[in-house]
Amino acid sequence: MRRALFLGISERSGELALLSAAGWPDNLLRRLVATEAVALGLLGGAAGAGLGLGAAAVFAGALTAPLVWCAAIALTAGVAVSAIAATVPIAILHRLPIAQLLAEE
Repeated sequence: MRRALFLGISERSGELALLSAAGWPDNLLRRLVATEAVALGLLGGAAGAGLGLGAAAVFAGALTAPLVWCAAIALTAGVAVSAIAATVPIAILHRLPIAQLLAEE
């Protein structure tokens, strides 16, 4: 997850530098990256929890409360892991050489 977020930052470094040069404060850029990470974790966690819940219900023969709780915990864990994995790319974001990146674009 962290690698995917890092690749997203490195591939979009020119866009992020342009936003920074246009006046976006660093905290807003960090919030953008964190929001993307949480959204990615939410989508992946929801897909995984939903598929897991469906498969577990088929194997168990019924949809029970413990299965729903496990799916909710899996969804929460997916979002938490994504948020934690975003910390390194967010730290790297603030070290981007804006002028050099804009010159390369």
